[in-house]
Order: sequence, then structure tokens, then C-alpha cells
Amino acid sequence: MADFPTGWFFIKSVSSKKVIQPLGGSFEPTRLVVVDQKFGQEATAQLWKYENGYLVNKLTNLCLDYEHGNFKRLGDIHVCQWHRKVGKDAHNQKWLYRTNNLIASNDDIARVLDIKGASTHAGSEVLLKKLETIKGIHPANQRWLLELIDQDGLPDSLSTYQGDQITGGYAAPVEHINPWATLDNDVDSDNQPGNAQSNYY
Repeated sequence: MADFPTGWFFIKSVSSKKVIQPLGGSFEPTRLVVVDQKFGQEATAQLWKYENGYLVNKLTNLCLDYEHGNFKRLGDIHVCQWHRKVGKDAHNQKWLYRTNNLIASNDDIARVLDIKGASTHAGSEVLLKKLETIKGIHPANQRWLLELIDQDGLPDSLSTYQGDQITGGYAAPVEHINPWATLDNDVDSDNQPGNAQSNYY
């Protein structure tokens, strides 16, 4: 099911309004960070497209990935860009856009993109972390707007996912909702069987 929009888009943090790009705008496999949004030709490293489960960077043609391919390992799980993999090796490059603006790993939909330390500063690293719920609310540092661009490379306000219009809360995406991904399962999936592999990248 295509739960992301069609076309190129920014992945913008609800908490900081900063967007995801490769560290230093690198063409090589590298970790991802959040930075100030750019526009036009300067924004190429900040644009992503959904292709059959993959999130592909426009500048590098590399895919959004999480390091080591094992979300149960100890320590920070850094999100990076890496060469596209196929078959079972691609398990850590497949993503879902859940309701309430969550970008989840297809390995475990309770593992979502997050910003290290809930920071709002440019250069902060993007991590894969367990979905948090505080008094029934998921924190803004785990929520992401998908901001489509128009033919001039500028944000298309009519196509932007409307997650930041709700004061103190969130909205489901206007379209492309993944109906089976509900938010009522705050289960510790570390205790559940998984298929994550231990291969590196």
C-alpha cells in the first residue's frame, strides 16, 4: 500500500520545522541530520521520494536506511543513506507513513524516526527509536510532515500534510493514510519475535 505521496517532498520535523538531509550534503553513504530548509536547486539534498517502500534521496539516489539492520541492538540506532538493497537484505530500507505523522520501519511499526535528544538544533542526528506515548500523545520530535514541492521546486501548500495545524496535538495525514497502522499498541516489541538481521547496512 502506498502510504506516502507521489512526487518529491521534504521530510520536515513537527518539533523544529527542520528537514532531513545527508550529513554535509554528502553523495556517499552517511548518517542523516536535520537542517534548515532550503529551496530551489539548493534543496536537492533535502528532497525524498517514495518508491515501493524505499525513501530515495534526490541528490544521491541513495535510500533511507538504519545502521546495522538490527533495531534491537543497544545504543543509538542511527539513520543513514545507503545503496539500495534488494530482497531480504532490504528489510531496513522499507518504511511506512503511519497516521499522526509517524515514519515507521517496516521491520517494526513501533520503531519510528526520531531526533536525538529531542533537539531542535540544526545538525541534530536522526535516530530510529521506539515509539513514545506520553499521556496518550506522541512527541513532536517523532512526528514528520511530508511537504511536497511544485514544478519550481517550492513547497506546494495545497499538498502539504496538515500535521502542524493542530495546537498541542496532531492530525492524521490528509491523504495516503495507512489504515491498519493504529496507535493503540504501545507494546514493548523488544519482547516480541522479529525478523531483523544482523548484517551491517
